Amino acid sequence: MKCHTVLFPFFLLVSSVFFYPLHAFPKRISAKEYQIETLDTLTQIKERLKEFYRNKQYDSALVYSNKMLVIAERKGDSNSIAAAHFRLGFYHHMLDKNVEAFTHYNSAYRIHRALGDSVAAASRLNSMANIQNRFGDFSGARITALDALALYETNPNIERIASLYHIIARSHREEKNYKESLHWNNKIMDLIVSNPSEIKKNSTYIFLNSQATYLADIKQYNRSIAILENLLKDSILQSNEIEYARVLDNLGEIKWLDHPKNTESETLLLEALDLRQHNKSIQGLISSHIHLSHFYNKSDPERSLLHASKALENALKHKGLTAILEALDLVIPLKKKLRLPLSDEAALYSTTQNQLRETQQKVRAIYATTKYDNEQLAQENLKLQTVTAKKEKQQLMLIALLVITLLSAGFLAYYKNQQRKREHILTANKTEARISKKIHDELANDVSGVMNYVDTYIPAAPDTKEKLLSYLNSIYIRARDVSTETAGINLEDLPKSFRGLIAQHQTLTNSVVTNPIESINWKSLPDHKKIAVYRSVQELLVNTKKHARATQTTIAFKTRKRKREIIYTDNGIGFSGEAHVLNGLNNVETRMSSIGGSFKFESEEGKGFRASLLF
Repeated sequence: MKCHTVLFPFFLLVSSVFFYPLHAFPKRISAKEYQIETLDTLTQIKERLKEFYRNKQYDSALVYSNKMLVIAERKGDSNSIAAAHFRLGFYHHMLDKNVEAFTHYNSAYRIHRALGDSVAAASRLNSMANIQNRFGDFSGARITALDALALYETNPNIERIASLYHIIARSHREEKNYKESLHWNNKIMDLIVSNPSEIKKNSTYIFLNSQATYLADIKQYNRSIAILENLLKDSILQSNEIEYARVLDNLGEIKWLDHPKNTESETLLLEALDLRQHNKSIQGLISSHIHLSHFYNKSDPERSLLHASKALENALKHKGLTAILEALDLVIPLKKKLRLPLSDEAALYSTTQNQLRETQQKVRAIYATTKYDNEQLAQENLKLQTVTAKKEKQQLMLIALLVITLLSAGFLAYYKNQQRKREHILTANKTEARISKKIHDELANDVSGVMNYVDTYIPAAPDTKEKLLSYLNSIYIRARDVSTETAGINLEDLPKSFRGLIAQHQTLTNSVVTNPIESINWKSLPDHKKIAVYRSVQELLVNTKKHARATQTTIAFKTRKRKREIIYTDNGIGFSGEAHVLNGLNNVETRMSSIGGSFKFESEEGKGFRASLLF
């Protein structure tokens, strides 16, 4: 016994040196089971973490993430410390330990902000806002998401921005601000139209599914059902059972809301439930059982209670506090109605409410402290900048006098040059309008007259006459096209002019799609710039018509900060360097350059065409 008494403390001392501290292991894992071997590099740990993630061994991943944090802190490597906190947050989240997950995400966020990595910082805030939504802190989730959006202003990421809009939309819906939730979802739809290749297909399904539920909230059932039925036809969605079940479930619920006595809803809801049972999707099962409880609530209270109880059972497994309360909101009234005892449910409701309130307060306190620290740091930086600015002010005043003199001379020369450019564009537009009228009123009409004369008075063999009339008709069409392309522009109502231009290029083989043209404030744009932009878009449409063989063309009008932008895409054959196409694009570049704008494009053979006009 004495020997054991002496050796045991010695063993603890040795284990504390060579092994990760035993108290850091999660309670359900023994040190013997997951003994950590000595790892020399962070790279080896990352490789092991990938393996644990693939095998869904999140407990083991937590242990190695802690090891990664210890090594990173020992080395003083801030990026690796932030990465370790992110992994700890992620794996805690996978194990439904959301307060711990939020804490580690917040630690990673603080380090990224200190390092000036706004993209990574915004990504961590995105994860934090999702957790806040799950805990019912909807206003907190919105604030966090808006903070993240501000970080993307200098380096936008379309997929992440759409995700943040989605978080804000969901939080508004939970607070029954249905019009606001639809407003933020519409912002996502605008992003999808403007940047179709930058948002993943699975994300698009989620956003469209959400749009259907938001429309149902404001009782626009027909539009909602049309979206969901269209989604069900998508072959890619059909291969994703989790998303397919979500659409089926929502469609069943919304059809029931629209017509409670319809015969389809029950079939759709039960089909979704079967898929979710097959996939063991706990969150999905909660949703299915809640919808089925609503469906049977009046017609079959006992069956309704069965599904409400199943929803509660799954919510308790998932440890989702808001889901538990939602299920209890169904179970308790149904048990009262059926005169069943409910003391256990009442106690659970009270406990869950208190736990949810406590969790919300913890999470808010964590991020509130971080925000305060950031604001304090910003104020200190501002004071330092003020002191430095005073010292530099006198030097700048002298430099400024010299610069102002030079700039004044330069500006005068620039102004005169720009005035000449404006006059040249306006004169060219008037000339084009005059030529267009002359071609239309004289040349095209004369050709039409000649065609009638040939058809009526010229004796010739039928084949000869037909060829001559065909040739004259071709001349007539080309003259009419030239007249249309050079016609004057209604500068007072440029959106109307654009709509007319788009209608000219809308054909059976090529559909031209746009978002609202009024997304740009055209009234604030000088006339010479309106002309250059209009002619540039016209040139692109003509190029598509003549060369692209496209079936769909998209024109997105948008205003970003103080810049206006038109994004033009077609799904045509693309090109690598045809002279006749590039000549037309050179014309566009020249026009945009003349008004101080820019024109960029990209294309490959077989991959369509994309261009941006910034002005």
